[in-house]
Amino acid sequence: KVLATVKDRAALCGVSVKLVSETFEVLSVAVWLLDEQEGRLVLGASTAPQSGRATDGCPPAAASTAVAAGLHGKSSPFNLEVVREPWAEEFRELNPAVFPNGGDRWCVPLRAGERSLGALVLADRVNGAGYTGEQLQLLQCIAGQVTSVLLNLRLADEVARARELEAFRTMSAFFVHDLKNTAASLNLMLINL
Repeated sequence: KVLATVKDRAALCGVSVKLVSETFEVLSVAVWLLDEQEGRLVLGASTAPQSGRATDGCPPAAASTAVAAGLHGKSSPFNLEVVREPWAEEFRELNPAVFPNGGDRWCVPLRAGERSLGALVLADRVNGAGYTGEQLQLLQCIAGQVTSVLLNLRLADEVARARELEAFRTMSAFFVHDLKNTAASLNLMLINL
């Protein structure tokens, strides 16, 4: 219900990390969204301090295209600590654990069918507790809801752009029509002269 009230991506990211953090007693939750133009994951929001990013005029944290490609094949929550590929190492560096006894970092892909939209990363769980099968299913369900709202926001943006384009076309048609009438009047005036 909380996710349904958001109006933009930034609000969705903020609400999502807070919801997951409180639900699973995790101190560090980050949501990464795919920038489809660049093919990279960009940090949307995090409950952990990001060492001065965005507050000092720095751009938000971003992962390489290799991380996005590595996540593309994943569809369910997985332990980020056990993946021994270069993209996973980079993603771990972008999502550092603060507490040595906070447990493993987990990654939950945000997917819609075959389309990858980003990921949630959880680290520093209170008392370093592991996740049960039911908790992992709940995480996947929450990720599905976040993905659904994210897709709805994207569709709403596309509809708004389409409406703006249609309004521009209508205005252009009126402008061209008026310009054509003015040109015809000038043409008649020149012929009469």
